[in-house]
Amino acid sequence: MVLEEVAAQFDSEDPLLPPVREVLDKTRQDLADLHLLLDFVDAEAELPEPDEERVEFLRQRWLREDS
Repeated sequence: MVLEEVAAQFDSEDPLLPPVREVLDKTRQDLADLHLLLDFVDAEAELPEPDEERVEFLRQRWLREDS
């Protein structure tokens, strides 16, 4: 969510360097795979969206207008 907002400030270009993008994408896929595995063994696992407080913290940290 916040990354999309940052990208918007760069004319929708990905603001992450390719190695960082690779790590983020792999982590996202690993977490999705883990969720499927946990579901397979009947273990409950939620994938909650971040709460508004966390999103606002990230906005303040990464979308500062002072740079």
